[in-house]
Amino acid sequence: MMNPDINDIPPPPEAPEDYECCQNGCDELCVFEIYRQQKMDYDAKYAHLCNQTTNPK
Repeated sequence: MMNPDINDIPPPPEAPEDYECCQNGCDELCVFEIYRQQKMDYDAKYAHLCNQTTNPK
């Protein structure tokens, strides 16, 4: 099994601009909610990869 490389991490998702929100109360389909979920997923994967690179088994 290959050791993960911290340099292989893709860039984080980009936050939407204020003008990208339609202000229609889209709930989970709002660009800000989609970004929030993508950022949470990215942060979790990033933390996991960082942990694997600093503490390999």
